[in-house]
Amino acid sequence: MELNDAELADAIVSLIGRKYPRLKLTDEDISEMLFGHCCYRRQVNEACRRLILENRLNRKGEGVAYDPFWYFPWHPPVDRRS
Repeated sequence: MELNDAELADAIVSLIGRKYPRLKLTDEDISEMLFGHCCYRRQVNEACRRLILENRLNRKGEGVAYDPFWYFPWHPPVDRRS
């Protein structure tokens, strides 16, 4: 299944929206869920980075083996007034 950049971005946002907060998905998890293997991990990682810049996703984690980056839906900041 080949997806262009926009279709891949929409598929990632949709998948994360459905699975969060039950699952904390990394780029490897997303690649496996969408394509069945890790061969598309680089494309998924690049798409996730673009989605962060577009304020469609957020990312947590340190990006190391014991704390990989994981993605969750973007929400606008809450204006809390005292």
